[in-house]
Amino acid sequence: MHSTRLTPDELVKFLDFMHSGQPLHQLRRKRMADDREILRGIWEAKLPIAFQLSSEEVNSMNSPEPFYLMVPRLHYFPLVTDKVIKFRLAI
Repeated sequence: MHSTRLTPDELVKFLDFMHSGQPLHQLRRKRMADDREILRGIWEAKLPIAFQLSSEEVNSMNSPEPFYLMVPRLHYFPLVTDKVIKFRLAI
């Protein structure tokens, strides 16, 4: 027999659901929908990245400001660096 441990919050939701008189399969669908939302949040997450020139590469007295980007977690990094290079060349 397979058993599943519920967190206290899940147990409260389960008991509330059981008292509502709705079928158990609806509770399972709700939990799966919550899991999908969590997975979507992870999949669509972005990372804050700061690009800054090394002090050895700066020829002027003032070093340029860092370039900040929010980059999708599953992004191809060379495409990001191309944006940074184009931005630096435009300055």
